Amino acid sequence: MQLLLARLGSKMTGDGGGSIVAFTSSNSGEGVSHVVRLLAGQLAAQTGRPTLIVEAESLGQLSPADLLKLPARCVPTNIANLWVLPKPQSPNGNGNGSKPLEPAEASRPGVSSGVDVLRTLRAVFAHTLIDCPAIGASHEAAVWAPNVDGVVLVVEADRTKRDQILRVRQTIEMAQGELMALVLNKRRHVVPGWLYRML
Repeated sequence: MQLLLARLGSKMTGDGGGSIVAFTSSNSGEGVSHVVRLLAGQLAAQTGRPTLIVEAESLGQLSPADLLKLPARCVPTNIANLWVLPKPQSPNGNGNGSKPLEPAEASRPGVSSGVDVLRTLRAVFAHTLIDCPAIGASHEAAVWAPNVDGVVLVVEADRTKRDQILRVRQTIEMAQGELMALVLNKRRHVVPGWLYRML
C-alpha cells in the first residue's frame, strides 16, 4: 500500500499539472470504491495537497459548459485536502438525481469534452482518483486509460482469476493506457487476528 501511495504521489505531469489515476476491477463488487476512498484519504493526508475522488460516470456526464464551474462543484470531505465531485443533478434523471449515460457518450468522452475535463482537473487538483466500474460491466476504464497517468486494478483475494487479470491488462494496453499497479483487496488471513497483530 505504501509503495502505491508513493507512486501515486510522484505521478505528476511534466508541466507541473496534477496526476490522474483510474481505478477498476475485473468484476463488480471487488471493492474499487473502498480502495479509492482509502488511498485518497491517505494521499491527501501524506502529501497535504488537494486530492479529488470522482466517479467515471460523473465525468462522462459533464458538458463543456460545466468545465467553467467544475472547481466550484467539488465539495470538501471531513478529511483535510480531500474533495469529491458529486453526480450532476438533472431533472431528466433516472430517479437518483443523475442523468443516465448514453452508450454513445460513454464510448468517447476523450473525443468530446473528456480531455478538457482532465486538463481542468490537473490544473485544480494535485491528485485525482477516478472510480471506474468493473471492466466486465463497463468500458469506461479503457476509455479514460489513454488520457490518465495510469490504471490501478483492484483484485479481490480468492475471487479474481489470473486470466481475468491478464484480460484487463490486455484491454488497458490495447486502449493505449498503462496498468500501473494491482491492489489485493479483501484478503483473508489464515492466521487468527490476535496472533497476526502480534507479528
